[in-house]
Amino acid sequence: FSAAWQKQKFAFVTSNIKYWLGSLAAGVLMGMGASLAMGGNSVQLLLVLPSLSPAGLGAIAGMLLGIWSGLYLRKHVEMIFN
Repeated sequence: FSAAWQKQKFAFVTSNIKYWLGSLAAGVLMGMGASLAMGGNSVQLLLVLPSLSPAGLGAIAGMLLGIWSGLYLRKHVEMIFN
C-alpha cells in the first residue's frame, strides 16, 4: 500500500457483481476443501503423502484436480475472469 501510495499508483478499482460472486464461490470451495484436507498443503505433501495413507493420496489427487480445473477454466472460460 505504501509503495503504491508513494509512487502515486494507488487507485480504487471497481468491479462487478459477477466478479464478486465468482470470488465468493471460489472462497467457499477453498474453505470446504481446507476443512476436509486435515491440514494445509505442506502437511499433505511432507507428512501425509510419504506415509501413503489413503486420505493423503485423496487429498493430493484433489489438489491436482483443483489446480488442473482452475487452469482449464481460466483458459477456456474467459467470461468468468474478465
